[in-house]
Amino acid sequence: MQVGKSHADQTANETVESREITKKIMEFGVTQQQILRIIYLLSLESEDHQAMLEISSSVKNYLENLTENAKTESKIIVQ
Repeated sequence: MQVGKSHADQTANETVESREITKKIMEFGVTQQQILRIIYLLSLESEDHQAMLEISSSVKNYLENLTENAKTESKIIVQ
């Protein structure tokens, strides 16, 4: 007789919840830059220090590239 949920059941339920959260965020209407910022901020909440460092660093690089690209694509002349 098994009491409670198995590890596989818990993982499956957490995956479904994660997908539902993602769906709600996308329904809210977010830009690609906002998606990266959300990922960055969530990575800072990770209990796994190494994962936090790797993910936040990687996403931060993408965000910096987006910022640099936006500056070079701007048609506004700043004096």
